[in-house]
Parts: sequence; C-alpha cells; structure tokens
Amino acid sequence: TTIDFAIIGSGNMANFLAEHLVKRNLNLTQIHSRNTLSGIALCEKVNCTFEADIDSINAAVIFVAVTDNQVAKILRKLPLNSIVLSTSGVINLAKSTHPNGGVFYPLQTLSSTNYSDPFSGPILLEAKNEMVSNYLIQLCKKLHFRHKFTRSIERKNIHLIAVFFNNFINHVACTGFTEAKNKGVDMALLKPLMEKTFKSIL
Repeated sequence: TTIDFAIIGSGNMANFLAEHLVKRNLNLTQIHSRNTLSGIALCEKVNCTFEADIDSINAAVIFVAVTDNQVAKILRKLPLNSIVLSTSGVINLAKSTHPNGGVFYPLQTLSSTNYSDPFSGPILLEAKNEMVSNYLIQLCKKLHFRHKFTRSIERKNIHLIAVFFNNFINHVACTGFTEAKNKGVDMALLKPLMEKTFKSIL
C-alpha cells in the first residue's frame, strides 16, 4: 500500500520536507498553509494539491511544520488515525493530545539555498507509541537520514545549544565581514585563517 503524506506549513522546514519526500519518490499529496501564496508556490514546485481548508487534510502521515506556538492548535484539527509529526525542537510530546503523535526534528539550519542538498545532520525523533516509533525508523531509512531518539527535554536542550552555536558564530562572522568591507580588507586573505579556526573548533 502506498502511504500518502501531507505538510502543514510552507516555510523553510516545509520546503525541506517536500523536496526530500519527492526526491525519494514518496507520495506527497497535500499541503496546507496560512500563507496561501507560498503554499500554492510550494505545491506547484512539487506537484501536489494545495488545501485551503485544514479539515481537508487526510493523509496517512502529516508533518506539522509551523511555528512552535501554533503546533497544539493544529494538532487538535488533524485526523486521529493519521501519524502526525511535529518538526519542532522544543515541543513537549507528553502534552500532545494526538494519539499517534511524534517528533521529526532535523538538527540543521535550513534555508532556500540548501533545501535539496544532501542532509548530513541527524533527525531527532520521539514517538507517542511503538507503532509511530517503528514507522519513524522506516521513514528515516527511506529518506536516507541518520536519526536519534531523544526525550522532549533532551531535544529541547540540544535545540537551544544548536541555536546558540549557530547564531553566535553567524553574528561574529557577519561582524568580521562588515569590518573587513569597511576597512577595505580582502576577505580572501583571511579565508585560510577562518578555515583553520573552524577546523580547530570541530
């Protein structure tokens, strides 16, 4: 039996999921988004149906790729027989009322320049029950993604540390680029130093 997928959302996470589902020939059939324009644009890119009404979403597996404060409200509107996967790094799955809930959280910075790039980061997983847990393992294998099961509190801590690393390093780099530009310094001169610095960190 072919399993069909749906995505709620049309931002970076939704685009990332759509690209990789289609890349692995998985059956993405529906997308719903509050942002009609970006939702329709994503549907046109991956050739699936845009659902203006969330009540029309009825796929077997539904990704909820929305802001953290919208997740609980969305989950209450989805079919109870579907597997419903939040992509949030901070959601507490124990507080989710959906019986087949789970978490599918890519630990990586996502942007329009890397949606379809090979994904090297792990997917942090959590499941409400054994059926969802087993399915998450199968899904990661189909998508060729590494995975790790984590509890909600552990995933939240990992997320916060990842945000700190990402934002702080980006801020320092941007400051350095700005200073170099203002003082007429050729960044090519600093590239070997930067590469060695990042290599030393890792």
